[in-house]
Amino acid sequence: MTRFIVLPVPFDTPAGAQTIYPVIVSDGKYVLLIDTGFPGQLPVLEQLAEERGVPFDRLTHVVITHHDIDHVGSLAALKRAYPSVQVVSSSIEAEYISGHKVSPRIEKALQHLNALSPSEKQATEGYLEMLRNVEKVNVDKTFKEDELLACFGGVLIISTPGHLPGHISLYFEQEKVLIAGDALTVENGKLSKPNAFYTLQMDQALDSVKKFLKYDIQQVICYHGGVFDGNVKKALNDIVSS
Repeated sequence: MTRFIVLPVPFDTPAGAQTIYPVIVSDGKYVLLIDTGFPGQLPVLEQLAEERGVPFDRLTHVVITHHDIDHVGSLAALKRAYPSVQVVSSSIEAEYISGHKVSPRIEKALQHLNALSPSEKQATEGYLEMLRNVEKVNVDKTFKEDELLACFGGVLIISTPGHLPGHISLYFEQEKVLIAGDALTVENGKLSKPNAFYTLQMDQALDSVKKFLKYDIQQVICYHGGVFDGNVKKALNDIVSS
């Protein structure tokens, strides 16, 4: 039986406390962790997983939906602690996770740096330093676009670019569960489009949301906002038509 174990990981921001939601998926043979939180959050992840009966020494794979700092921040520490764990991502994101290509987040910030006020420029330079300091990790395996995996009764890897170029979401066909990464969010209990501030190409991101309408999804797990158990089809239609 497949278990979906959502790990509510708190973190502080200038605007107040927030939570991200990495997910463990386990069927007794394979144990996947999907995304790894910010730098320094490995102990929190380990504790939450231990409390839920899935200690990290049982992990077989870490799936990275995309290379943002809140998704890959603790990946290097996890790989050092559990070197047998296989790191998996899309081929596009693997280039950024490994450091073979410069993140488009960094490229975009640099394009606008000289047009900023001194205070904005200082804040952006701090942001750039934070992104550059994320430890790079080699990816062991890459997914093909729309690849269907035989494990867990069938897992479809859905290419969902927009938020970032190589973003992926995972649809577990047997359980009808979508792990959306940042392709969707949950806000005040409502399924919503990705965060506009952090989405590089919103038109493309909304095209990615349209892809979900092809599937019989009964539950969505979003990295920001957690679990949505409402009428998924209606919520998706509302997003793409708004």
